[in-house]
Amino acid sequence: MKGIRPSRWGGQLLHARSCPATIPRRNFLASTVRCQSTVPAIPAEDLIEQDPEEGETLPRKLPSPLPERALQSAKLAALHSRLSLSKKIPLQTLARALVTPSADPNSSFNNANLAFLGSTIINYHVAEYITCKWPRLPMAIHYEALRAFSGPESLAQISRRWGVEAAAAPGEEVDPGLLQWASNSSALVGTRWGGYVRAETDRKHSFYRRGMSSRVVLDNDFGDAVDAGSVKDAHQHHQDTSFSSFVQAVVGAIYSHSGREAAKDFVESHILSRQVDLSSLFEFQLPTRELAMLCAREGFEPPWLAWRARPVGTLALPSMWWASTVARRSLEREMPPAWISPDGRHA
Repeated sequence: MKGIRPSRWGGQLLHARSCPATIPRRNFLASTVRCQSTVPAIPAEDLIEQDPEEGETLPRKLPSPLPERALQSAKLAALHSRLSLSKKIPLQTLARALVTPSADPNSSFNNANLAFLGSTIINYHVAEYITCKWPRLPMAIHYEALRAFSGPESLAQISRRWGVEAAAAPGEEVDPGLLQWASNSSALVGTRWGGYVRAETDRKHSFYRRGMSSRVVLDNDFGDAVDAGSVKDAHQHHQDTSFSSFVQAVVGAIYSHSGREAAKDFVESHILSRQVDLSSLFEFQLPTRELAMLCAREGFEPPWLAWRARPVGTLALPSMWWASTVARRSLEREMPPAWISPDGRHA
């Protein structure tokens, strides 16, 4: 019986079988193909030889200046010194705070992240200051007080007082010490934070009631409904938003490089130091009703007597009235007995 070696089974499959006849192959690269043409060939001496790899490429125009140019800007150094910023904050970071998302949509070179961080820090300290100094304010008055301290219009005014100037148009050739923004609403829609766009904002005639609870949950930090993109006087709105974003970005940069205490001191020095008259924000339509609701909310005695004490400024239009409420026990203790009738009414 013939022995079979299994070790050679796999080796036979690894070797290709030899072909008994060779197939003639045509060398296409060696053959020359002639093409018909009605145009005479260009002489060889008129041809211009140019290597495509060594050809000149057009320079790419950047939307904002390079970070290295911040070290050469005199305006940026003057702004850094004017704000008394720490040496821990480099000029490159301050230059980035001057680039808005409308000028450069790249989040690695604009101030969107710093402005978001700074806005949360500013609103936190301002809300804490309002709550501690004027406790139990109505929510509507609280929103208006918060807007007076840290609203876009207020922060834009602070930015202009710092000496910040805006460039005519953003670009690579702009001085890094100028604020770069563009009045382009489509570039600013994606940079908004806080609040939700309501479903009824797209409807022209909306009769939905916006309660205070929905303003707290759905609207932005100041209780305003978030618009869907089209706002009235868009140019002024975008300008104030761009200038205010620089203040927010500076606070965010201080928090990132110097810490929480330095950011809090900066907010107290430049934002909370402003004087706001809250008395001008109050407007009572029914003063007696407001006093009754206040007594019920604070747990005071029910008001027994409420009246308009006397008019103030009768020549003004409309005239203002002082309103007061007196509890029964305090009235009986302070007024003479002849003023009080048995049925509880004053004589």
